[in-house]
Amino acid sequence: TKREVIKASQAATIHLGMTPSTVLMMAGQLKRFMEHHPEIHFDIHDGTTFTLKSQLENRLVDITTLRTPIALSGFCSKTLAREPLLAMTAKERMDGKEHALDLEELSRQRIILSRRYRKYVLSALEDAGLPGDIYYECEDARTALTLAENGLGTAILPASMRQLSEKTCAREIHGTDFVTEILLVWRDEKLPAEVQMFLEEFELEK
Repeated sequence: TKREVIKASQAATIHLGMTPSTVLMMAGQLKRFMEHHPEIHFDIHDGTTFTLKSQLENRLVDITTLRTPIALSGFCSKTLAREPLLAMTAKERMDGKEHALDLEELSRQRIILSRRYRKYVLSALEDAGLPGDIYYECEDARTALTLAENGLGTAILPASMRQLSEKTCAREIHGTDFVTEILLVWRDEKLPAEVQMFLEEFELEK
């Protein structure tokens, strides 16, 4: 796509992808960058990890946040954060039982999953010899959270998403290594100057 530079005296636009669960974290970085480079604008693309990966491949975004697990080839990346996946259930369904749960208890729940975590979660249950009842599967983590808020089951979501809901109780899942990483990803090529400056805010070296 054509870069949005109208005149030489005007700054370029960075086309930035952000998954819903990374917006809060990225807001601080954007604020800091704006203070240093107020002349540079942003075109924000929000979407799922798979949508934004596709947009990066098709040059619709310059740089994006993505969540693991995901396969990357031909890209450069930097890990920004690492956090556990938690079980999030509507408080009205908890009956005061706000303790951590294990895989056996999780297997008895009506599980709500973002599609990205399907193989991850089902493999852990299978390895433990437990059934997995995936009642709802969706693309967007926000959809999974909304379903959990409305008492439809237990959503497996990144820990940072508990900040987005006062209606759910977030519990640790013992006996698992359910972890997701937030990656900053860009194409392995010479970058426009404004994108390079944005990367430098993260103390990256391309």
